[in-house]
Amino acid sequence: TPWISQFFGGRRWDRKDLQTRDLVGNFPIIALFAAAYLGLKVICPHIRVSRRTSTLLLGAGFVGFLHEFTLLLPLTYAILNYALVRALARRGPLGARVLPLAVWALGLAGLALAGGDLTLAQLLGTLCSPLGQAVASQAESAGRWLDGFKGELGWTSIFRFWVLRGISWGVDYQRSLPSRCDTAAAVCKSETGQGAVAEAVWDRPEDDERARIERHREAAEYDSFYLYMAYLLYPPLYMTGPIITFNAFASYMAVPQSDVTGRGLLVFWLRWLMNATLFVAFGHFLYTSAIMTNGPLTPAKENSCTIFDHLLHFRQDGETMVWFSFWSLKWLWFKFLVVWRFA
Repeated sequence: TPWISQFFGGRRWDRKDLQTRDLVGNFPIIALFAAAYLGLKVICPHIRVSRRTSTLLLGAGFVGFLHEFTLLLPLTYAILNYALVRALARRGPLGARVLPLAVWALGLAGLALAGGDLTLAQLLGTLCSPLGQAVASQAESAGRWLDGFKGELGWTSIFRFWVLRGISWGVDYQRSLPSRCDTAAAVCKSETGQGAVAEAVWDRPEDDERARIERHREAAEYDSFYLYMAYLLYPPLYMTGPIITFNAFASYMAVPQSDVTGRGLLVFWLRWLMNATLFVAFGHFLYTSAIMTNGPLTPAKENSCTIFDHLLHFRQDGETMVWFSFWSLKWLWFKFLVVWRFA
C-alpha cells in the first residue's frame, strides 16, 4: 500500500493488528466477492433459488476459497457440535440441562487444539489409528498433502467465530426445547412456566431486533443442518464478526430487514468511507497498535519487552500512559467501527 502512504507524506502505516492486516491485505478480493455476492443475492430469487440455499452456496464458495482443504478442520468441529446437540436434545430434560455445558466444553476443546496448531495429518492419523498402523500412516501422508493447500487465510485466525456461532446455535436450540409446539396456534409452555400463544406468523417485518433475538424459531429450523451451516459460513460476518444469534440469523433469512434501503443505504456507505479514511489517517500518525504489540522503541536491545516496563524506564511518565491508553481506546473504537460496518 505505498500509494496510500503517499497521501500522508510517505509516513508508514501501522498495521500490526491482525484483523486490520487481513482486511487490508485481502481488500481487493473481499470487495470483488462482496460485489458478486450482492449481485447473486439479487439474481437468485428470480431463478427460484431460496435465500437459505443461495446463502449456503455462496458461503461455502467464499470460505472454501479462503481456507481450501484446511476448511476440513473447522468443519469437523461443526459436524461434531451439530451431532452432540441433536443427540442431547433427544435425551429429554436431563440432556437439555447439560447441553449448554457440553457445547461450551466442545468449543473450548476445539480452541485448545487450534492453539496447538492442529493439522489434517494429525487429525486423519488419529481418526484412522483404530484401523491399523498402515492405514494411519497412509492417512497421515494424505493429510500432509492436504495441509499444503492452506488458502488465503489460516483457519485458526477465525476459528473462535466458528466456536461462538456453534455455541449460539446450541444455546438457542436448548432454550427452544421447552416451548416447542406442533401448530402455530397451540399454547406453548415457556421456560418460566407461563403460557404463551405461538403466533401463526413467526416473523413479521415490524419485529424489532430484540424480538428477532428472543423469539424461538420453528423446530425444523433448529434441526436443519443446511441452515446451521449457512449460519456458520455466512460471508458478510465470517472474517470479522460481529456475532449474531442463530435466532436472529434465521429470522433475517425468513424476513430480511427493510429499515435501511435506498437513500439510507447510500448514506450508510458514505459514512463508512469517511470513517475508513479517518481510520487510515489514524494509523499513519498514531502508532498505538505497534506500541501495544512491540512496546516503544528503545535505544538498546533489552530482554524485557513489556509495555509497562518501557513506559516506566524510558522517560514515559504517568501522564503519557494516560494519553496512550486514551488513544488506544480510540483506535479500538475506530477499528471495530470500520471493520464491522464493512462486514
